[in-house]
Amino acid sequence: MKRYIYLIIFSLGLFSCHGAKYFVKEAQKYEKEKDYDNAVANYAEAYSIDPNNKDAKKGFKKTGQKLLDQLLDDVETSYNAGNYKEAVEKYRKSEKFYNKVKGRGIELEIPEESTTLYKSALDQYLQNLALDAASAINSGNYGKASELIDELKSNDPYFAGLSILEKSLEADPVYVNAQSAYNKGQKLIAIQYFNQVNNIYPGYRETSNFLAELSKFPKQTVSLFTVENKSREVSLDNLIYKSVEKKMQEMQSALLSIINESTIQNELLKASKSMQPPYDDNTVVQISTSLAATKAVAITVSDLTEDALVNSENYQIAYAREKVTYWDPYYGQTTNYQWRETKYKEVEEGVKYAIFVKVRIFDVQTGTLVYNDIVTKSIISKVKYATYDSDYNDLYPTQGYVSQTELNKWRARFTAEKDKKSKTDLIDILVKAAGDEISEIIFSKLN
Repeated sequence: MKRYIYLIIFSLGLFSCHGAKYFVKEAQKYEKEKDYDNAVANYAEAYSIDPNNKDAKKGFKKTGQKLLDQLLDDVETSYNAGNYKEAVEKYRKSEKFYNKVKGRGIELEIPEESTTLYKSALDQYLQNLALDAASAINSGNYGKASELIDELKSNDPYFAGLSILEKSLEADPVYVNAQSAYNKGQKLIAIQYFNQVNNIYPGYRETSNFLAELSKFPKQTVSLFTVENKSREVSLDNLIYKSVEKKMQEMQSALLSIINESTIQNELLKASKSMQPPYDDNTVVQISTSLAATKAVAITVSDLTEDALVNSENYQIAYAREKVTYWDPYYGQTTNYQWRETKYKEVEEGVKYAIFVKVRIFDVQTGTLVYNDIVTKSIISKVKYATYDSDYNDLYPTQGYVSQTELNKWRARFTAEKDKKSKTDLIDILVKAAGDEISEIIFSKLN
């Protein structure tokens, strides 16, 4: 059957010059052929032209019910074949047809058993979605799981197991990383991941058992000394310290704690040691030993360099639109616009910053240096922009007609200088990158 017809007739109509009787006859012809799609379409048109036409109204109701019954039969067929999603979709289309006919003042009937069948199909469909989503999560197919959960949510945002599935989808990738770290013997990384899992979904899978087992291992304590600054950039030492401290604090767990500079400063004072860096190796080990630390970290900002890149400037041609006033023999003084060639300047400039940070990590128990190297991070910032002595809104490109969108895009070059990052912004990026790497190095020496 041409099931597309009943979906469009009520929104578009047939817009024919024929009268109601014509469409009634057409409808009756299709009705005899049991082509209820076209029969409904013609009865609907006749009824639309003349609502008082009894044959149109009666035929509309009669064939509409027959078409609805056929549609509901299709729902049952899909249900019996186990195609629950298809059954749900077909029922919803049937319901849409029912509502459109009802909107015309014709009341059809959806049997109670069809509604019951739909509810059963919907329940089976949603349960299958939930099971498939859970299976996809367990197999690590998170993209597929996300699609299935979205489909489930769109059909029933209050589905009983939806929240659990969403939390499982978020927790499982972290859980897999936690297991991997645990199997590699990376206990500090593992406990960090398991804590993340527990925050997302308390008690997820074997998380509680892993955390209980990991908490039995010896705890490590890291003393983080004040950073020495040999560069000319003021406060760079404090920025590096805060960056590393923040990252290390995020890594704290039942197996790891951080001794901050305030505690270390007090201990230096007690030991009659200089509270300001640099600190020699013996002082670092001595103070860390008195604080019962297992590892100690001393950091020095060796340098921050700034190098201007080769900049370029070149002039380009554009058209300037300007107002002119002239005398017209017929109209008198007249104002118009003219175009003239003009030049504007295209500029490309850039700068490179690099930071060099020396990191020393000590094993306090043995008094040995376990890491001594320089972490280097660099960043290049380039910007292209244009300048013009007058109002750039009067400028037009030389390639001929362009749309307003293209013109706005072309003129954007005259405001692009604002995209240039400041020195402070670039240093902040470097500091974060250096802090992240230093923290990872420290962490690697703890496992």
